[in-house]
Amino acid sequence: MHRRLACALTFALLCGFPSLVAASDELHQRLIRIFQSDALSGKRFGPARWIRGGAAFTTLEPSAADATAEDIVEYDTASGKRSVLVSATQLTPKDAKKPLRIEDYQWDQGLNRLLVFTESKRTWRTNTRGDHWLLERASGSLKKLGGDASASSLMFAKFSPDGSLLAYVRANNLYVEDIATGAIRALTSDGSETLVNGASDWVYEEELNLRDAFRWSPDGKNIAFWQLDESGVEQYTIVNNTKSLYPELVKFPYPKAGTKNPSVRVGVVGIAGGQPQWMQIPGDPRENYLFRMDWADERSVAVAQLNRRQNVATFYLGDASSGAAKVIFRDQDDAWVFVPEGEGAARETQSFDWLKGRQSFLWLSERDGWRRAYTVSLNGGDPVAVTPAASDAMEVAGVDPEGRWIYYIASPENATERYLYRSRTDRPGTGERITPAGQRGTHQYDLSRIAGGPSIPIRHSTGFRPRTWSACRKKRASACWRRTICCDPMPPDCSIRRWSFSSCRWLRESRSMGGCSSRGTSTPRRSTRYWCTFMESRPAPRWTISGADAPGSSTARWLPMDTWW
Repeated sequence: MHRRLACALTFALLCGFPSLVAASDELHQRLIRIFQSDALSGKRFGPARWIRGGAAFTTLEPSAADATAEDIVEYDTASGKRSVLVSATQLTPKDAKKPLRIEDYQWDQGLNRLLVFTESKRTWRTNTRGDHWLLERASGSLKKLGGDASASSLMFAKFSPDGSLLAYVRANNLYVEDIATGAIRALTSDGSETLVNGASDWVYEEELNLRDAFRWSPDGKNIAFWQLDESGVEQYTIVNNTKSLYPELVKFPYPKAGTKNPSVRVGVVGIAGGQPQWMQIPGDPRENYLFRMDWADERSVAVAQLNRRQNVATFYLGDASSGAAKVIFRDQDDAWVFVPEGEGAARETQSFDWLKGRQSFLWLSERDGWRRAYTVSLNGGDPVAVTPAASDAMEVAGVDPEGRWIYYIASPENATERYLYRSRTDRPGTGERITPAGQRGTHQYDLSRIAGGPSIPIRHSTGFRPRTWSACRKKRASACWRRTICCDPMPPDCSIRRWSFSSCRWLRESRSMGGCSSRGTSTPRRSTRYWCTFMESRPAPRWTISGADAPGSSTARWLPMDTWW
């Protein structure tokens, strides 16, 4: 009996073996296609940088001389004329066989010098450490910054306003490097594993989107910076199974709810060095967050503080010489104060959206139950709502040079979509949609600064259609001409219809003053083809989301094929 059964099983396995091998080979080929080829990858655009006052922009494109390298090319916004501004050959170091791999770059004001970021390493969640190279376009000289610094150790290098110096963070200390002489000067010397100057810890990067934590003064004579003291913060241990053959234990400061936070303060130091002048911000530095900081002018530093409960945001104006600080504005709520994380502190150049020569700034607040943009004067007084009532301004996209208009992202009729609107600062409560009416979906904008009105490169995605990037210049309130830069391909064998989630429920938000909002649900038509991110719990059907801003994080947009895996 057992012998006959064994023979039968053997025969069945032998008969099925070819099909098993074929299925295994097919799976192997699919995995290679997904993870080792570009067949399902989305198009990449940028990094793009506005130049010549918004009359042109630069971006990266494959080099004609070397398909594995990239040139920096310039496009004229009006005509679309293309020219190579910096070739891959110019970015090839002496004795190197290949050009630098450009991960990010920045220009000085006159386009005479180019700073290239490459060979990056991860710090917390993102790659912020790396090598920085300086190209002198006139002479063709290409030099690595940092002197004898170890490889991939510099962070957040950026030009001084006049372009003569470069500042960066190295081993948790601030440095300046003279471009002409190569002289390097340390501005701080107390940086350690627990004391961080000019950069952020895990909490500030994760929760407040702060990475680059120093700012040049407008006259280039001083630098304002965050200092984080993590001493006394409890260590969290994780197991790293990917670094080597055997797992390693990694520890890092990680405050949990109710435990000790890092102590944070803002200081100002001159480019000649010396002792920093610390801003005298009231309150326990471990029980409050400093989530914004920028120069208001050459003598004053604006600092925004959020209490640990996160329901009071206080804005201070500090004297750079004495450190004395005064309150200029306070926003509070019984539940929590909305703090935008998408931009703000993450910007390289500023943390505030300034108006009127930095005499006032924009602040998004839900103080009346809707997220609206307000103008706040540095001289005090009540904030003035600029965007329309009974609708949400999701984020500020930019301000025109004269400060007459603010541009913002909103979608009054559908919370899963994003469009560009604008409002005049001298006519509060009015709004005008800029995105053409026929272009449904999610739009992202990067506004230039140009006297004739903003030129806008658009990242545009709509539902399950590929993304497109276009250059657009606003000529009139009702007209906008566009030029497509590039778009995502649609793989010819992609059957996108099978990703229809007809059982998805979308949140419909109802406002509740002074506490958590109640939520209602509605079921869309079967033809709705949006990826749903909400989880249904059992046995009682209930939709759950995480984070105070979660309803605004679900948008109708195209995801490149490679992000689905």
